[in-house]
Formats: sequence, structure tokens, C-alpha cells
Amino acid sequence: PNPWPLILLMKVPAVVTGALTVSSWVSVINSD
Repeated sequence: PNPWPLILLMKVPAVVTGALTVSSWVSVINSD
């Protein structure tokens, strides 16, 4: 079977977490 869908599913949480971290940092920097 093709392993790509499983790899993508495993990467999604990391990408979402990274995006949330970046957005939170941006909001903190902008609010200063």
C-alpha cells in the first residue's frame, strides 16, 4: 500500500501545532 497518506496524516498535527505557535508568537509581538 501507499505510505504517503499515513505520512501526511502524521505530519498534519505537527503542521497545525507549528502554525498555532507561530500565530501566537506573531500576536504577542504585534501587541507589544
